[in-house]
Amino acid sequence: MKNALIKIITLLLLIFHIPLLAKEDFILKKIATLDTSYYDIELKDHYAFVATNNGLKILDISNIKSIRPVGFIDSNATAAYDIVIKNNYAYLANASSLKIIDITDPTSPKLAGIFKNDAKSIIGVAVDANYAYLSDFDEGFYIVDITQPQNPKEIAHIKTEGNAKKIKVSANRVFIADGLDGVKIFDISVINAPKLIGAYKGIMNITDIVINKNILYAADETEGIDVLDIKDPKNIKKISHFDMESFGDSIYSIKKYGDKIFVAASLSGLHVIDISNPKNLKEITSYDTKDYTLNVAADKNTAFVASDYGLEVIDINDNKNPHETGSFETSGESWTVKVQGKYAYVIGWKYGLKIVDISDTNFPKIIGHLKTDFATDIEVEGDYAYITNDYAGLSIVNIKDPKNPFLVSNIQSPSAWSVKKYKDTLLIDDLEKGLLIIDIKDKKSPKIIASVPIQEKKRLKARYLLSPSYNMDDFKQDIEIKNNIVYVANGNRGIEIIDINNIENPKLTANIPTSGDAVALSIIKNSLYIAEKEEGIEIADITNPFTPQIVNDIKTNGKAMALAFYDSIMLVADANMGLTSFSISALSDLAKEESKDFIIGYNTLGIAVTDDKILVTDENSGLQIFKIIDADKQVMIKKFVNYLYKNIMDREPDANGLDYWSNEFFKGVKSTQKAVKFFFQSDEFKNKELSDEEFITILYKTIFQREPDEEGKKFWLLKLGENIKREKIIDQFINSKEFIKLLKSFGID
Repeated sequence: MKNALIKIITLLLLIFHIPLLAKEDFILKKIATLDTSYYDIELKDHYAFVATNNGLKILDISNIKSIRPVGFIDSNATAAYDIVIKNNYAYLANASSLKIIDITDPTSPKLAGIFKNDAKSIIGVAVDANYAYLSDFDEGFYIVDITQPQNPKEIAHIKTEGNAKKIKVSANRVFIADGLDGVKIFDISVINAPKLIGAYKGIMNITDIVINKNILYAADETEGIDVLDIKDPKNIKKISHFDMESFGDSIYSIKKYGDKIFVAASLSGLHVIDISNPKNLKEITSYDTKDYTLNVAADKNTAFVASDYGLEVIDINDNKNPHETGSFETSGESWTVKVQGKYAYVIGWKYGLKIVDISDTNFPKIIGHLKTDFATDIEVEGDYAYITNDYAGLSIVNIKDPKNPFLVSNIQSPSAWSVKKYKDTLLIDDLEKGLLIIDIKDKKSPKIIASVPIQEKKRLKARYLLSPSYNMDDFKQDIEIKNNIVYVANGNRGIEIIDINNIENPKLTANIPTSGDAVALSIIKNSLYIAEKEEGIEIADITNPFTPQIVNDIKTNGKAMALAFYDSIMLVADANMGLTSFSISALSDLAKEESKDFIIGYNTLGIAVTDDKILVTDENSGLQIFKIIDADKQVMIKKFVNYLYKNIMDREPDANGLDYWSNEFFKGVKSTQKAVKFFFQSDEFKNKELSDEEFITILYKTIFQREPDEEGKKFWLLKLGENIKREKIIDQFINSKEFIKLLKSFGID
């Protein structure tokens, strides 16, 4: 593989004279995600643990009005559907595996163990003292011994007739929401030989269950809640039914808190139901959430709703007036991203514009948004964003205050699909009208001053496909400009070339036939790089733009949808493979067992590069941020990990520890400070039972790289004698200028 990449690099160098980097060995390290969906949520202390389409995300909810992410465990392009918190572990139903995560420190979660075996689609998990119970949509359910979290072992596996969704355990019994085959009850008094002892067939599709002693509440997806007497599992009796039927609505999950059931219904949102009388359930209150509602957790008079929007915190103390008190938003299904300064501007078909503060790239946060109709592309410059919206035309948006973007003007166009700014004009590629040139000197009153008809692609018009779930890759277009020549990606028509030397009288001058559907473009010197879906990348020589010709092609393994360059590295957003690259020798965070042959998600569509960061948009996984790290930096960071183990633990690092802490230190100073503090507060270090003088000496040697001077030692020993905790002393050392200098010497910034 590496030899093939080197051949490609050499070929590019010889033909197109691209400058080679001094260092060719890089990895791409994922450092952050802004997901599309939150599937489940559990609360512990002042943290919310969320199962997302990208894995586990941990949010600090101590201040509801300012929720912030503090930790995550990446799931390598697979979704986490269910989560259970028990003691200091989170158990994550992660599609083809169970992930066991140590959350002793919620700001530094660590993967403790993985169970996989033959599991295909684990979407539910329940846990008791020694076992985890996993519902597999395709394979029934598993019982797994978790007494050693690092080495979970299968105890039993039972295939069910339906599609196992959620699972619960209580008093030597396992209860399964088995989809179209209803509810199943198994006796597990002999743990390795579960025995079916009861079943109940619902009207439609049982998606979730709640157990309350001898009463079972079953969520029948499109019908409502069935209340069942399960005292005798062989003779299950239906006590009552609570009707929640609403056209198109689906009950995704139910949870019990006190004498209430909290129901997450896809379209109608949150419902709170009084179950104090099982024979007569009553709705107490409801709240229509911002997007598809998927799950809920509750704490006293507050509901934490997980949805496609993200996390919504709802005050339900006043039943007549439930209201939102806080939220944490996801990026949604993301199509295109542009970066300007410390902000990323993300657009998605049904979400419009979302503005993301990426000043702390480890934990980006959405700070502003503006709903537009069917957003397809975006250009950002100065105080303005320009957004194409299919049949709704072009929107000019003022982004001077990123927290409060507002619409300045709109210009109608039948099928505006991509946009590029050129001097005081915008170039719009419209599926029906061709290339439109818009004068934007007056942002409040933009005017179409010229147009060039372009032969239509052989495809349906986008306006007939208003469903927010269709794939953008059928319609994606792109525009590039060089020396007053416009290049338009026109699908199976290849590349249209338009002369705009006279901006009010543009002329179609040439066409470049392509092997595949041209969807994205990038220009480097006199070379036009063309992304062509399954046909990969073709390269055209445009030295003379009136007689262009294809001179080379690079085959990719999936569906090339967008291009970007980092020096001589070509990065490709691949709808099937995720993020791929050329002239990079390795990719870290490669999805292994779960993700098969892609590393981002599914339908990766956009890419942007800023400094040493790569931002990637994906319809399935949202916005993800990668960091480019050269080989030398990898070596230096691993040396620093070894340095810490040797100085603090007095031993060499184990392989897992070396990999884990190296990954943490890639994130920068803040993560490193937390990690070093964790070393000093670990049980392994505390078990050394060092005297105060020994403790101060190790701090000096580790943080300052020297023996303590007498005056300094005396000062800190005095502080410890005044009952100042060692934790506070550590804080002083790791926040010192000397420590920052030490980190920089190891390439950590």
